[in-house]
Amino acid sequence: MTRPSNSDEQGSGDSAASDMQLAEAKSPDTATGNALKTLQASISSVGKGQNSSTSNKTYAQLIQEAIEALKDRTGSSIPAIKKWLLQEYSHLEDTKHFRQRINQGIKTGLSQGRFEKVRSSYKMSASWKAEERNKMRKSKQAKAAAKVKANAQKSNSAKKAIVEKEQPTPKNYKDLVKDNKEKLRKLETRVTAAELQKAKAQMQKKEQVLFQKEEAERKEKERHERIKKRRFPMEDTKLHEEDRELGVKAPPDVLPRPSLPYFWQMTLPLDDPGRQGRTPDQVLRHSKCDALGQGSRGLVSDLLQVYHFFRGDVHFTGDTAVMEQSGSAKRKKVGNSNEEPASSLVPDFSLSNLIYATEEIINGNARRLRLVPPLISHLFVTSLQLLCRAPDGVSSESTSPGKDSLKHLQFELNKYLLPALTPGSWPDVCHLYMDAIERFYSTDSSRDPSVLPPLNTDLKYLFGSIDEPTIPMTPAPAKRDIHKDSYDKGTYPLPEGYGAYLGDCRSVLFRAHEKLGRSEAWSLTAEEMFALLRALTDDLLGFYPGIADKIALREEQMHELLKAKKAADSKFRKVKFAFEGPKKPKKVLDTTNGDLKEEKDANEDGGNEGSNALKPTTTKKEFESAARAQQKANDAYEKGIRRLVARTEPIGYDRNHNAVYCFRHDPEVLYVEEMRPPLNPSDNPVPEDFQFHRRSWYVIETTSLFDAFTSSLDIRGKREQDLYEAMLGPAGGQQSLRRYLHDDLKVKAEKTSRRREKESLFKKLEAAKVKCDEEKGRRSGRLADQAEDELARIQKEYEEFDQNSQAAVKAVSRDDLTGLALLRSFDSGQDRRETRRSREKKGSDSRPVPNLSCSSLVPSGNIDGTGILGMLVSQLLLVEEACQSVSPWIPEEKRKSWIKKVESAVHSWHILINQQNFAQGEHAVDAEAGSQNGSFGVGFSSAKKRRGADTSNTTVSGLQSFGSLANSLKQPLLEIEDRVAEITYVAVTSRDAEIADDNMSTDGSGDAEKHQFDLAWKRELHRLRSTPARQHVKVRERLVNAISLARKANAAEAVAGLRAALLLFHPNAASDSRKAGISVLEAHGDFSGPELDDDGGDDEGNDEKIEQEEVMSVLSAEAALLTGCLGRSDEATRADWIELVKSCKTLSRLSSLTAGFGYVAEGKLVKIKEERDDLLNAISTWQKDASKNRAGKKKSHSSTGNSGPSEVWADVTFTNEICMAKAEEWPWWPAKVCHAKDEGLGKTISGLDRVLVAFMGEMGGLRIVKKSMIRPFTGEPIADDNAVEVPKKTRLQLDDCLAMARRIQRGYARRGSS
Repeated sequence: MTRPSNSDEQGSGDSAASDMQLAEAKSPDTATGNALKTLQASISSVGKGQNSSTSNKTYAQLIQEAIEALKDRTGSSIPAIKKWLLQEYSHLEDTKHFRQRINQGIKTGLSQGRFEKVRSSYKMSASWKAEERNKMRKSKQAKAAAKVKANAQKSNSAKKAIVEKEQPTPKNYKDLVKDNKEKLRKLETRVTAAELQKAKAQMQKKEQVLFQKEEAERKEKERHERIKKRRFPMEDTKLHEEDRELGVKAPPDVLPRPSLPYFWQMTLPLDDPGRQGRTPDQVLRHSKCDALGQGSRGLVSDLLQVYHFFRGDVHFTGDTAVMEQSGSAKRKKVGNSNEEPASSLVPDFSLSNLIYATEEIINGNARRLRLVPPLISHLFVTSLQLLCRAPDGVSSESTSPGKDSLKHLQFELNKYLLPALTPGSWPDVCHLYMDAIERFYSTDSSRDPSVLPPLNTDLKYLFGSIDEPTIPMTPAPAKRDIHKDSYDKGTYPLPEGYGAYLGDCRSVLFRAHEKLGRSEAWSLTAEEMFALLRALTDDLLGFYPGIADKIALREEQMHELLKAKKAADSKFRKVKFAFEGPKKPKKVLDTTNGDLKEEKDANEDGGNEGSNALKPTTTKKEFESAARAQQKANDAYEKGIRRLVARTEPIGYDRNHNAVYCFRHDPEVLYVEEMRPPLNPSDNPVPEDFQFHRRSWYVIETTSLFDAFTSSLDIRGKREQDLYEAMLGPAGGQQSLRRYLHDDLKVKAEKTSRRREKESLFKKLEAAKVKCDEEKGRRSGRLADQAEDELARIQKEYEEFDQNSQAAVKAVSRDDLTGLALLRSFDSGQDRRETRRSREKKGSDSRPVPNLSCSSLVPSGNIDGTGILGMLVSQLLLVEEACQSVSPWIPEEKRKSWIKKVESAVHSWHILINQQNFAQGEHAVDAEAGSQNGSFGVGFSSAKKRRGADTSNTTVSGLQSFGSLANSLKQPLLEIEDRVAEITYVAVTSRDAEIADDNMSTDGSGDAEKHQFDLAWKRELHRLRSTPARQHVKVRERLVNAISLARKANAAEAVAGLRAALLLFHPNAASDSRKAGISVLEAHGDFSGPELDDDGGDDEGNDEKIEQEEVMSVLSAEAALLTGCLGRSDEATRADWIELVKSCKTLSRLSSLTAGFGYVAEGKLVKIKEERDDLLNAISTWQKDASKNRAGKKKSHSSTGNSGPSEVWADVTFTNEICMAKAEEWPWWPAKVCHAKDEGLGKTISGLDRVLVAFMGEMGGLRIVKKSMIRPFTGEPIADDNAVEVPKKTRLQLDDCLAMARRIQRGYARRGSS
């Protein structure tokens, strides 16, 4: 493309006039355009000189002219002809092309009979001369006849003119009307009325014809005047409206707009049949967005936002997160754009990698393989890791994040959701995270108390369609009914236009969140998947304000680079002017001889001799230095565009306001966003100008499409002129975007060349075979050997050419296309695109979040921690191995059976996927070769060969689906959880709590106690009636207190009902929980006791209670239960966690439960290992002290008293003996005596005059105390000799533990009597 811009057409003269002339020249209807064409033709003919005499002559005619000029009777030779032509026509040159055309011209003349060959010379044929003379004679006769005919026509026209002169016609309409009136006046007395009426009608008809003619001439004149007054470039819409109105055609160099491929057709090869014919519905659906008004931005828009967040414009990296956590963003030196980021959170994937990974979801490969593309999973996991980080200044071990509701939310996300996050559990964690954020933004948790609540808004009133609102403006209710039925019925309770976090019930995000809660992630559509991921990136932008600082810094750096570029350009222009002088005119025309070239040469030769000779004021060295500085500044600016642009804007718009994008980080494809009018705009209360337009996305990925698209731009319009210059760059520059695109024309030419060369070699091979066969039948063996050698040589050459052609076509694996290969390198710590320096810098910096290997989601077919199910089983095996190191599993066969059960589930999962691949017509492939035919490199057939796994007996009998296979792991998970609970003694504590609940006192005092507790829990529920639902903190507090008191009253049914009511609680549904609690009260006889003050007791801790009322948890009960195993969470019990495992329906939920359990179990197992070491170290210290005492040495102060580790662990047996024990800084506490299973350890502890005890109320902790600190249990507290003030919270805990110990002792007594 070398189309000139308007500025080039205008030249140095009057730009407006020249522009008008060019526009009119392109319009064949105007006289001005014809005149300009004539002028240009005359200039062209003058400039060409002698070249004009050969412009329309063939080489045969030139040779004839040479032969006739030489006049040689014997003919003229070819050298003589060439010599004469080169002398007569100076523009001809003696080149290979010239000699070929001379030979071709002679052959043509001989075939036509024009020339005769005389030896090596040529002369004119006599017959040809005779024919030429006959043609000339006939031509003269025709000219004479035409002249006679023209003279006759001329005489006839003269006669007509005389007649017309005798009868002159009026010049205009007014004169005709005046003459007709005069004629009618004269005819009134001469003719009848009928004849007069007939004459009058004829006159009116002539008047009408003349009027129409004059009107047409007037309009045509006005049209020409308007065309002459137009100035370009002008606004595109106005331009094309005037073209249609004035009937002006587009310039001939403006071609029709080419048919661009849709966005999702770019994944198809250029020669794929899918690019031709009817576009598939799937491509159309995903390349368009017609539901912007319902909260859907379209798959392409979401995909581009996700790409620009991680790799494009925003490029969120680890240094941004570190800067945000530290609280101060250190600004780098402006202009230092080459510095590498501190750490990378994601691999350096390209936009095409993300597109191909998304295509796996669109094509159904993700659903078929039960696997979300690992690159997309990695983006989800990284986003959730960053969103669930602990807030600034609050550690994960803290118990109170303060009054800030947002920090409290982040604290809870970090406490409950982050431990459960793995590459296989991210769908469940994402669902629970969005559920918490939805509650946060649909309740008062996210509101500033000084801000008014949201109000319903009348859109017609807002946009001025009506004068007064037609709907009441009321605050939003506390509860949001998120069911679609209620929305359709018009009872959607949130304010109109406010969709909280998930948005409209019809939106893609809402639908994706609902689907993610009841099914697996691979069942989501691509649009739903990226709606979730886009929402997470939006949250990251809100959670990390440091991103705005970084973007502002990049904008400053970009501004400095632009200033440096402009300064360098300005300096270069000044230096160039001083060195070369003013710019010479492009064309100088000598009207005397019409020789343009000699005129330029004359100016150049005589310039130094004239009086106006140029005297440079700068040196050549300064000029070259300025040129280098300009080039350096331009290169820095171009590099800054690729690295520092924080928001990519369209490079331009076409006449229809369609945007064209070029992403500098990935410039291999141009993207066109087409805007289409909204559907049914009249049904929307919002004015049409404010409604969302529909969008379609197209791509320009080849040079041929680029050329066709730029050729369709009308540079007379301002928008398309700017777009044209943005795409092609300045005239003479090397900044065209075409250089980044795929050169399909070059590839096509290379393919054609290779095909022709292959055909030529094949013909030679066939000819050599024929010759070899012919020579075999002859007697000469030498000729036969030569033929065979020639055949072997050509055959070898043909094979080498075929091999080189195949090697030239590089097969790109699916792993490379979908980014899996990059992800594997990233997970292994060696990114192939990183330099050594950046790798060293990356290794020295710490990542803000740990790297979870998402490339391991691709299964290898072995028990190696790969695959979703393999990761889950690997976590279980790690926990089991840790348990085995602490307390071996007895018997060993039970352990082997458990391991075989979980490992067989992995093999069955792989077999099911492999069988489904065969059912779909796919072939099971090896992991290394899987990327050629399959997706994500999934391999199963070679698993046994590589790892030696015993899969011969593995069958899928009884496992009819993937869901039933995942359910088979629930029991192993519960078994290993029970094993950890037994090792950490959490199970013993839980059993004691059950015994305490089942054994209330049976004597009179016990009945009074039971009646007192019964009244207490009913009183708490009775207070719910006077507690409004908006005070959700008090509602939950009363339910929790009622559950505790009901347990003490041994009301099992009431406890179960209240626990169910508590599960219904969350801040925007407190009324449901409140109603359920009151219904439990009514079911148990209601409350009939005396009324008490609402908040009795002392005032200690009231301030703390007020603080807790200010911030309330927005997490669902399921989120709190993820890590509720082993008694970790105060929000849920171990029984709740077990029930959640049994009711689990998705593999992602099972993975999150397993990850949460692994996190808690690992912490407890590590702790008991440390406690066991502390016990052994303490025993060793005590033994040394005892030996020193026996030796008569002075006792050290460090070993006196009851000093020792606070908590210890040993493999013990819990006895039924309950006592009161005294530990340091604690009052006398009820405890159970324990005996070590290891006889040696038990004797050692007994020899040291110490006892192992387990305090009541502690989840499995052991203490070692002296025997002197043990007293019999009487059921009453023991006063401490060294009385220390005990906090109220501790006193209440002690009372509860004493009551529990009494009930446990009563239960043991009942068992003994029975």
